Amino acid sequence: MSTPKTVKGVRLADEDLSESLLGLLTEVRNELGPYGWSVHAEQNGKQVSFEFRNPLSPVSRGMVFDPQRSISDIRNELTENLAEEPEFAHTKLASPPRRKRDIIGGIRWAATSYGWSRKVFEEVIDTLRTFSVLSEDEWQWLKTVGPDVLQADLKRKWRKHVKAQGQPRKPESRERSKTTRSS
Repeated sequence: MSTPKTVKGVRLADEDLSESLLGLLTEVRNELGPYGWSVHAEQNGKQVSFEFRNPLSPVSRGMVFDPQRSISDIRNELTENLAEEPEFAHTKLASPPRRKRDIIGGIRWAATSYGWSRKVFEEVIDTLRTFSVLSEDEWQWLKTVGPDVLQADLKRKWRKHVKAQGQPRKPESRERSKTTRSS
């Protein structure tokens, strides 16, 4: 029995995208960039994806689509996916901190992975604020945005994965939930 291989997409330069896809990517960057999100395109075979990363978020996101579809169909699907993903809305609740993004993302990652209650999360960030690990702005952002907003089924899978790994996360190895709705 062979082991399944993980297929990685190839990052696309902006100039490699069609004018309409680049326009859509630029719109999304303008909408999410102020809240810490970076967005880029990847290609995997005939499929293209928009990949969303934010050091303040416990997981990364992505949306896969067929680039031959009409731009209006892709835009509608993207709009729907952004609206359905609560993490995008939550990170827009407060102005993101400019410093210590990896620490803040790590705190949220730990809360997600280890199943901290809201009370435990708040006790941890209050303690870090008391000992000046977090600034007032960083603490306020965490208090406003909270630990995570992953859907329950994804949260269960995530915790099972973390438990199976048995190791703390490395910042560059965040899992991602990828929505795949190819038509």
